[in-house]
Amino acid sequence: MTFRRVLLALSLCAVPQAALPQAAVQLHWTPNLESDLCCYLVCRDTIPGTANAFAWVAKSDSSFADLNVIPGKVYYYRLIAVDDRGNQSEPSAEVRAIASPRSRRTFELAPNYPNPFRFSTAIVFFLPQPARVELAIFNLLGQRVRTLLEENRNSGNHRVYWNGRDDAGQPVAGGVYYYRLRAGNVSQAGKALFWR
Repeated sequence: MTFRRVLLALSLCAVPQAALPQAAVQLHWTPNLESDLCCYLVCRDTIPGTANAFAWVAKSDSSFADLNVIPGKVYYYRLIAVDDRGNQSEPSAEVRAIASPRSRRTFELAPNYPNPFRFSTAIVFFLPQPARVELAIFNLLGQRVRTLLEENRNSGNHRVYWNGRDDAGQPVAGGVYYYRLRAGNVSQAGKALFWR
């Protein structure tokens, strides 16, 4: 497969302010239309020319909200398209962004980081008020693999790590897993790719 260069552009006003936590950078790009496209890798750093892959985005998506940023800090982004054989396109042109401050009024589950991961990944969420929280990992068959949290949590930011092991402490097989966060009557889910 021969990839065309992926176009990356910032559009910080595309996401309503109440939908993102305290700081965010919203990325948008022109989709790669190759038939064997597998996914996109989002690369980021705080130094120009050194962006490293830190997030995986499904091929059906053409935007990404980076919620793991510090308000007012400058970040540099590139995007790479990956085909189903693991071949990678040339990185997009680098884009500079300043993380914009956002108001925090709603429940928010951020994408896990890093993703894909080999040893451990962080799942970050924000609670606007105290709530009973359940965070669990599921395989593609919908079977619960691991319960990471089942407790009351105060309002604010929370970070939980998953090390790729099940409830018995055994390593899980490499592949796609879903994590689901329930807080009160609200539920959100995300997708994690575990490489072994």
